[in-house]
Amino acid sequence: MSRKSVLVMLGIASVTAVVIAARPQFHDKATGVQTFVTDVNSANFGNVTVCFKASGLDDALGLAPVTLAAGAGSTATARCRNNGGNCPEAANKFDTSGLSVTENFPIRNGQVTGCITLSVPVPADFCPSQTGTNGQTPVLIAVDYENLTLTLGPIPAGDGHPDTIRKSLGTLAAGNPNSCPAP
Repeated sequence: MSRKSVLVMLGIASVTAVVIAARPQFHDKATGVQTFVTDVNSANFGNVTVCFKASGLDDALGLAPVTLAAGAGSTATARCRNNGGNCPEAANKFDTSGLSVTENFPIRNGQVTGCITLSVPVPADFCPSQTGTNGQTPVLIAVDYENLTLTLGPIPAGDGHPDTIRKSLGTLAAGNPNSCPAP
């Protein structure tokens, strides 16, 4: 085999190794649920924070969109607390599937790292008479995130990368739909 043939084969092997190594991926040991606030008396009850690290990205992209989303079947339960600090017996569920948050994170040296938090907003019109002295305040008392998913992308096509990469984080649930947290 001539020296030129060997150099060409080494060049092809090097390019192949770079292309294989450049595929975007989440690092399992650095990606997962960092915190899930399960204390119903906390102002941040129901918040879930996921920290992540991904590599194999092109620095020229500048920013990478990352989305944390609750899947179909996710629900939250809230009650209305009156001015006396009591909750009427009705506990009302509302659908949180489709609830998501997206943030852009800077790509540095082919990597992106960060943390993203998903919160459950109680609908503004959840309780009757929310204004005035006879108003009621909505209180989140239970959350159930089904098929929580972390997504990186979309990444521009045409560069050999997939459009998106996903990591399933499973199901998280907390709270008690029969409770009325202290005011």
